[in-house]
Amino acid sequence: MLAHWIWFAERKLTDHWKEVLLQHFSDPEDIYCAQREELCAVPEITAEVIQELENKDLQPARKIMAVCQQKDIRILTMHDVQYPEKLKNIGQPP
Repeated sequence: MLAHWIWFAERKLTDHWKEVLLQHFSDPEDIYCAQREELCAVPEITAEVIQELENKDLQPARKIMAVCQQKDIRILTMHDVQYPEKLKNIGQPP
């Protein structure tokens, strides 16, 4: 779900942690739904990262989606077929 991608993008995490989490859980919805025990299973995860992920408020993501819709802006995620292949293959894709 797009709201989970935006929620994840808005987390105050380093690119390193975002990459680790996506490799471990595969997508932001799984990260969002993960319980504390599941998050603790991520190798070397810190208490700060877990605390940031425990903020489950999707309202800011929904506001971003509404503004984008009003302005006719389309949001792409790395899992969208339209996402540029070259960007998928760089070290830290946007």
